[in-house]
Amino acid sequence: MKIISIRSHGLLDYLFASTLIALPFVESWEPSGLPAQVIVIIGLLTIAYSLVTKYELGPVKVIPFSRVALVR
Repeated sequence: MKIISIRSHGLLDYLFASTLIALPFVESWEPSGLPAQVIVIIGLLTIAYSLVTKYELGPVKVIPFSRVALVR
């Protein structure tokens, strides 16, 4: 069942990742603290797998979109 378009899914991936990366800085968390580092790393990993997913917004199409659910 398709709830949102693949393009919308890609946009949400990048928006989610950007939000995760910005959150520790916007909320003035201790940059060297473990929670801030974990959140930023998750954001960076989300961008990394989004960049290599085979969909409209993935410039390096390696991972089939159907496999993205396995990563999550």
